[in-house]
Amino acid sequence: MLKKLDNGSYFRQTIGTPSFRPIVFQSVDDFLRKAMGAKNGDRQIIEEEVGMQLDDPDLVGIPEDMVDAIDEAVEKYGDEALRHIALFCLGKWMGIHDEVLDQHIELDSTHAAVLTAGDLTTLANAGKLLASVGSFGGDEEWRAMLKELTVQSVLEQCEEEHIDIGTFFNK
Repeated sequence: MLKKLDNGSYFRQTIGTPSFRPIVFQSVDDFLRKAMGAKNGDRQIIEEEVGMQLDDPDLVGIPEDMVDAIDEAVEKYGDEALRHIALFCLGKWMGIHDEVLDQHIELDSTHAAVLTAGDLTTLANAGKLLASVGSFGGDEEWRAMLKELTVQSVLEQCEEEHIDIGTFFNK
């Protein structure tokens, strides 16, 4: 049990131990630091056991909160959500490669530019393949959601910037 002393420090009290000697902590941060230190041995064992699998470049993994968000989207919109998420992520990845390609060209790094252009071509081909795969459902719901979000976003932007909707669309 962790108790706070009058001087603001903390100590762990072990009940039923004949040779009671409190472990004094100067702050909650001090306690947390020491608690984390005690777990370092456990962390090392875990890292050794799973290290080889996690070092595998073919391993695909994402943080749990991303899994939850993707699962929610699939539950709500069907596998069409996966199609759009995959294409969106691929587009972001292509954008990074495009920026790096521009840097290689500016720096006259021909070899690196050719390698990056090759990767960019592979990503573009992957995008074409993904775009050609249909989904089992959710397309109408997904597009309705996108339309609703887009309309709301444009409306809010026009209101914030005091722009007439007709002016926004050049009408």
